[in-house]
Amino acid sequence: MAKQKKSLIVTLADENYIKQAKQLFSSVYFNAGWKGDYMLLSHEIPEKDLKWFRKKGILIKKCKPLKKTDKRWATHIFLDKFYLFTPKFKKWNVIVYLDADIIVRGSLNELTKVNGFSAVRDINNNKISVNFEGDEEEISKLNSIYCLNKEGFNAGVLAINTRIIKKETFDDLIKLNKKYSKISAFGDQPILNIYFQEIINFLPTRFNFYIPKSTSFIEKVIVLPKTKANVLHFCGKNEKPWFKENHFYREWVSNLEKAELINLKETQKQKMLNRNDICISPYILYLKLDNLIGKIGKILRKLLNRLKLE
Repeated sequence: MAKQKKSLIVTLADENYIKQAKQLFSSVYFNAGWKGDYMLLSHEIPEKDLKWFRKKGILIKKCKPLKKTDKRWATHIFLDKFYLFTPKFKKWNVIVYLDADIIVRGSLNELTKVNGFSAVRDINNNKISVNFEGDEEEISKLNSIYCLNKEGFNAGVLAINTRIIKKETFDDLIKLNKKYSKISAFGDQPILNIYFQEIINFLPTRFNFYIPKSTSFIEKVIVLPKTKANVLHFCGKNEKPWFKENHFYREWVSNLEKAELINLKETQKQKMLNRNDICISPYILYLKLDNLIGKIGKILRKLLNRLKLE
């Protein structure tokens, strides 16, 4: 039997995301040089499709669905992440979870050194409140218990020191989801945000860098080619790298093809990104400039409308 390793990398998939899981593990293997164990959280994937992962030495955790199918972009599947907070996962010192719509480009070693619960700030530095919608009275009651005005995190990348996992953690998450499911907008993320809001440690943006759909000339030619980060996350519904029109399609396909070469008995060399060379800033500046131009445009439109009225 293989020796138990200290860290675990995990992704989640159903039968529609098998290729995505393979690509994710491939990019982790070849670019991050991951030294720990690998695991797939399987949401009702047929056994015949799990054979590939087992053959590669990737552990399988079959997840009993925690909620019936809903109409909101399969958010019920994301609840399987709660299984990471069961006592059985304390066999590892650190768990690193990555959504399957991610491309890993560099080392994740820094994530294995976290002391508690860690994640990257949510897109646009959103507050926790954006994770809840619907009944305003219920949201107000929730806000009286948990501070929804605090900075939220994106649950697509999680680094968890298993010391925070208690016997009751999993059950607590299930109860919270049941209680607030009617106003919870994104499956697991709202619940994780309120539950861990007092102990969250924010990770650098390079470990969960949001890539929107590339449409403009500036994005395609100038900004995206210079974007360097350890983890690229394509979390928008229609912005995935497996779409042929996406700027990162070729890279995604290349990683998927290389998945057949994964050999967990041999660790690959980590691709180290020099912190001084991580070109995230041009993209952030571009987004801020785009946002500023948008605001200026709104002001100009208001002024023009006033002039027309006068």
